[in-house]
Amino acid sequence: MPTPEERISEYPFVNILSNELGWKYVPPSELREERDYNSALLKDRLIRALLRINAGKISKEDAEQVVKKLEYLPHTIEGNRDFLEILKNGLSFKPKGSKFHKTVWLIDYDNIENNEFLVTRQFYIKEGENRRRPDIVLFINGIPVVVIEVKSPTTETETLEVAYYQIKDYESAVPKLFVFNQFNIISDWTEVLYAPTFSDAPLDMWGKWKDPYPHNLNVTYEEDPIRVTAYGMLSKENLIDIIRNFIFFRYEKNKLVKIIARYMQFRATNKIHYRVLRTYLSEDNKKTGLIWHTQGSGKSLTMFFTAWKLYRTEKLDNPTIVIVVDRDNLEQQMFETFQKHKFNVKRASSIPKLIEMLYNDERGIILTTVQKFQEPRESKDKGRTRRYREMFEALKSGNRPINKRQNVIVLTDESHRSQYGVLAINMRAMLSNAFIFGFTGTPVAKDERNTFEKFNPPGELYLDRYSIEESIRDGFTVPIYYQYRGVKYKVDKELADKLFESEFWMLDEGAKKKLQKKVDRKLLLKLRKRIELVAKDIAEHYQKYIEPLGFKGQVVAVNRWACAYYKEELDKYLPPEWSEVVFSPRDDDPPELRKYHKSKEKIEEIVEKFRHGDTPKLLIVTNMLLTGFDAPVNQVMYLDKPLRDHNLLQAIARVNRPAPRKEFGLIVDYSGVFENLEKVLNFYQEDIKGVAYNYDSLKEGFKNLYNELVEFLGGIDQINKNTLDYYVIGYLRDPAKGKFFEEKYQQLAKLFEFISPDPFLAPYIDTYKKITAIYKAYVRKYKGKKDRKFREYYKKTEKIIERSVEAKEIEDKFPLIKFDVEYLEKLSSKIENGEADDSKLIDLAVVLKSWSERNKNKGPAYQKLSERIEKLIKRIYENAEKIKEFTKQLHELSQEVIEIEKEPVKYGLSSEEFLLMSFLHEKLGVDKQTAKKYVLELKEELKDKMFDGWTTRESAKAEVEQSVRLFLLVKLAEMNLEPSELEKKLDSIHKEFFELLVENFDEGWK
Repeated sequence: MPTPEERISEYPFVNILSNELGWKYVPPSELREERDYNSALLKDRLIRALLRINAGKISKEDAEQVVKKLEYLPHTIEGNRDFLEILKNGLSFKPKGSKFHKTVWLIDYDNIENNEFLVTRQFYIKEGENRRRPDIVLFINGIPVVVIEVKSPTTETETLEVAYYQIKDYESAVPKLFVFNQFNIISDWTEVLYAPTFSDAPLDMWGKWKDPYPHNLNVTYEEDPIRVTAYGMLSKENLIDIIRNFIFFRYEKNKLVKIIARYMQFRATNKIHYRVLRTYLSEDNKKTGLIWHTQGSGKSLTMFFTAWKLYRTEKLDNPTIVIVVDRDNLEQQMFETFQKHKFNVKRASSIPKLIEMLYNDERGIILTTVQKFQEPRESKDKGRTRRYREMFEALKSGNRPINKRQNVIVLTDESHRSQYGVLAINMRAMLSNAFIFGFTGTPVAKDERNTFEKFNPPGELYLDRYSIEESIRDGFTVPIYYQYRGVKYKVDKELADKLFESEFWMLDEGAKKKLQKKVDRKLLLKLRKRIELVAKDIAEHYQKYIEPLGFKGQVVAVNRWACAYYKEELDKYLPPEWSEVVFSPRDDDPPELRKYHKSKEKIEEIVEKFRHGDTPKLLIVTNMLLTGFDAPVNQVMYLDKPLRDHNLLQAIARVNRPAPRKEFGLIVDYSGVFENLEKVLNFYQEDIKGVAYNYDSLKEGFKNLYNELVEFLGGIDQINKNTLDYYVIGYLRDPAKGKFFEEKYQQLAKLFEFISPDPFLAPYIDTYKKITAIYKAYVRKYKGKKDRKFREYYKKTEKIIERSVEAKEIEDKFPLIKFDVEYLEKLSSKIENGEADDSKLIDLAVVLKSWSERNKNKGPAYQKLSERIEKLIKRIYENAEKIKEFTKQLHELSQEVIEIEKEPVKYGLSSEEFLLMSFLHEKLGVDKQTAKKYVLELKEELKDKMFDGWTTRESAKAEVEQSVRLFLLVKLAEMNLEPSELEKKLDSIHKEFFELLVENFDEGWK
């Protein structure tokens, strides 16, 4: 019979899948008849599917060999990678009697309905000594591809965090299931989160699939997250599409990691794919579109997914896909993205190389920059120059095959920069019949709107849009706050104008050199004196606010001279290894700048150390690393350069990448840009909503949360007057109050970490310390452990409380609970002797709850006791103020736990044998000594039949099951039951008893 948790949480998923999305639901009792608990595969179903999908290519014997090959895959992330490769591309297999290998497909991608989609609950599986039972498992053709763990919304203690750690436990304990599984889902009804198999991502980095695309539902994710996620990820077509086109592996820091798409990447890729395919098949005539996905939301991966899916589409007849970026460093980053995913991409490394590729009508994926769409420059080899110029003109005139083909697709990055001027005109001429899709990380500016409206189909500005506000809401980027410090350090207008002109990136080299001469020594001296002041402020700010949290930053200087000056000044206040200068070198640089020249390889090394090493902690830049540079550890940008429009949006987005413990990004503005933000951002307001918030609003947020918590705890006078005991043992005993307090405190502490040590906090510190002490004591009392996150997430808070009076009180009054029988006996003894106060009763409830969670899947005796414990704990939580009324029940249950833990030794049995004894004692109604005798008799009879691995052989299982049935029949016959009653009782218990043997004795009975 299903528990309340199963009824409430599992069934909505199962019902939507089976009743609305066409999945077949098979209950665990029915599935039990056909499966082997030692295998994650439903072998018979997989064999039938292999024969159906590969009809005429393989025999049943071949199919059985394929299944064996799959089961030999290592139970690791490497095995999961190898299996995904087979799932996507088929298995190269030599059938018996054949001279040649054939591709055997596990999924029919051409005919979705030729696959079997099955969902089941409480899927029991074992590996070695480990046994686990995930809530829901989804199978395609007998292969487990999705695991779902659900928690009840009605139980305060059944949280997403519990589900998260259960998934981690499953992956560790029974990895054979996760060799085949592609991603995991966890839910508590109010939220549904997903992550790829074997992901190291912490809980707060799991994703939400918030769009059912291409399905249209009349509810949003916020209204019904289970339904939206089920339609978006688990509908048959979408799930197969995700598996084949939106999951990849790559190496990060020499570690293999699994990548799965986000919903907006899936949506944009499929919108492009749909438009291209319809037009190519003459069902439509649209050949363009613009994708705006705000920076930090994974735009490069969207381009990767798009290129992959288009290239793999057979109906496009081997297309050419040209990916165009506007900078060499972006080309390198895109190339590295494709390389990481082991995807073959051709790089047009020069103007002649690009011309040659297009002239020769090359297929596949070509990566290049927009600057290469120009006439070849003069070279020493006049004949070569003439030949390439002729090829260039032939392409421009539209006389080559690539100009005439319909299956040429161009994906342009940062379209606001690359789709203007002569280069863009050349590109469109050379690829005159191509589809062109633009990607941008910033919205279309007001003065660009007419251009892009002409670029797109009539009435369409964006083919797909994912805004700044959406990205922050989904947690794919963190909100950015700005702190304007320009009043104190403001630069005069003459200096600002001339310095900015000298570095204006869009001008050619000749124009730049002329403007550079305007920056005379007097202006540089002015610049140096100002930087002396600003650098000191940066050093102080970084050391006080950012470095204690473990994050890093960038200093954005107005030009390369300013970079050099900042380095010299920062070295006076910070260790020299903390900062590095990164800018583009010039041949005519003076010695003062030349000493900061670095090779490409050295810059790459510095960037890698910034991302993953201890130092550098600050990168001093002016143009480099302001676009396309991702480093989640980067939290602060010290902005001392006047930027505007796209350049400003791209620069500040360097600090919006999420990371564990990173709640915000910060811009400390010395340039005056944020003095009038609307003036420097020429965009429509709806497009830049949420671009940056005033730092002072964080202070207001802290003040509001602080006041809310103080009021909740009874006011400042009460907080100062009452003891920790009052709050922890009394007030917060009510689970609803405890949960509210925990959530609000964590929000408050995150703000404190970011704002501290701002003098603004001074009036709040004393009370904040007391509230923190209440929180820490609460966690120790009710979680039975130290808060794992506290030292890591709240470093500044830990520092102010670690030597306080409150810290000592926490250690003395709230010692950490131990989860062992000895500790349970001590607590139980205090109750028996009348020494137990409310505090000890709470400890006992926490220990019993923990025991129940660990042991409820061990067998009937453990399961029944666990269910009784869970029911009692629920009643205690509902009547928290009256815990003393439950003293007797807590004591009785603790005695039963102690007894069940000690009983195997007492009876001279192993823990597995004790499970059998308990079963026979309960089901046959005999005393425990008789039940023990029966177990030992059965052991003698079965030990030779139950060899290591017996559960994998059908003949051995059948023999053991027959022996068990006969044994139980004899014992029931001794009870003088009526024949009909005897048969009924035998049927009800023999399968359950046999299942205990299968689950607990797969390595034999020794």
